[in-house]
Amino acid sequence: MAGEFIFEVFDLGRTYIVKLQERTCDCGAFQITGMPCKHAALEIMYRRDNLDNYCDAAFGSRKYKNT
Repeated sequence: MAGEFIFEVFDLGRTYIVKLQERTCDCGAFQITGMPCKHAALEIMYRRDNLDNYCDAAFGSRKYKNT
């Protein structure tokens, strides 16, 4: 934990910086997919927060029903 919403995650010999408020991770998957990558998901669960709070609105149940 590097701050309230900034985390450093070590995975397979590499370090990734996750910024939850900005919804970014050094691996790039969080920004590309709009859903938390495994590094971000780990930190969200560490904070005992809900993963759904960090998913893009396009993946929400309201958008699904409208589609």
